Amino acid sequence: GDACVYNNGKELTLTPENGYHHVDINFATIVALRNNASNFKHQQAPTSFRSLKTSSLPTVTQPKLFLERYPFLPEPNKASSYYRDVFACAATALRQRMAHIKTSAVVIGFSGGVDSVLATLFAKYALDNHQILLVTMPAFGNKKIAELNALATALSLNLTVIKIKDLCISQLNLINHQQDNDLVLENVQARQRTLLLLTIANQKKALMLGTADLSEIALGFCTYGGDHLSAYNINCSITKTLAQQLVKWYGQTIEPNCQELLAAVAKQPSSPDLLPDQQKTEEIIGPYELHDFFLYHTLQRLNFNMIHSLALKAFADSYPAETITKHFNTFCQRFIANQFKRNCSPDGPKVTAYSLSPRGDWRMPADL
Repeated sequence: GDACVYNNGKELTLTPENGYHHVDINFATIVALRNNASNFKHQQAPTSFRSLKTSSLPTVTQPKLFLERYPFLPEPNKASSYYRDVFACAATALRQRMAHIKTSAVVIGFSGGVDSVLATLFAKYALDNHQILLVTMPAFGNKKIAELNALATALSLNLTVIKIKDLCISQLNLINHQQDNDLVLENVQARQRTLLLLTIANQKKALMLGTADLSEIALGFCTYGGDHLSAYNINCSITKTLAQQLVKWYGQTIEPNCQELLAAVAKQPSSPDLLPDQQKTEEIIGPYELHDFFLYHTLQRLNFNMIHSLALKAFADSYPAETITKHFNTFCQRFIANQFKRNCSPDGPKVTAYSLSPRGDWRMPADL
């Protein structure tokens, strides 16, 4: 006798006191997801739906609209088991890839940011500590080596420091660059780091893990041929908002002795750490909580006008409408312009339900 409404497996409402429900469901999303799912290829989704006459129901002035600000995060009562499942899936995928290529070690570029720390925690969950090599490569940015060493030591891991400033300068001198704080200066660091990590992995017969998360992949906020590349990107289906919660949960649940350090990592502002002045990613491109909201509904195949409308409702009490619109325009521009990076993205495990892999999940022209 229960009365309920579920949308793609997610409970919207269950048995109200008055015995009926009045909720908003977006059928366009259901049709798009149905048509995109390979297990429904033999049967196309309907293009029209039956209507129910509601004249006999009590008058309802407004249907209930379900809007989650953090749609990539699980419900609070299910969070711990969900986070454990994510770690288990990532660990299984990593061990399987390592067995396939017959290697027993991984190399990770360790900046101390939430993404590199999450990749490290995935590796720790899957492997023994001696199988993990962390490398940090300071150049023009303000890397705090002592803090990185303290974090690595707390995680019982060894950290190798390789200073690459002179290497980057030599590269810039070859093209007569004046070492201005521009995109060239930033990108040469990212590319040198990736080259060194791949070379070290080659030397150690190890797997070089990527750290770019799904939010960065969506926005193209990574250097082409730099942190855009890796041998295996273990973070590729984890958004920024989810990564922060996973790092915090790991400290609370798996390694309580690192709880405070990992909580601080999850809380710190994201930064590419490529210039002498401390860069803050969200000051450059906008808040990740907004971009993750935009991304979720993009992956649900909603059109951009509808996503913008939903964002205005969901964040009405947190951001002015013009701010939401500004960052939404940034998202649209970057998402469309950076498909060329996603078209040649490295392999990675789909440990959540979301991915922008061009090999199955998201196909679009790079010159749309």
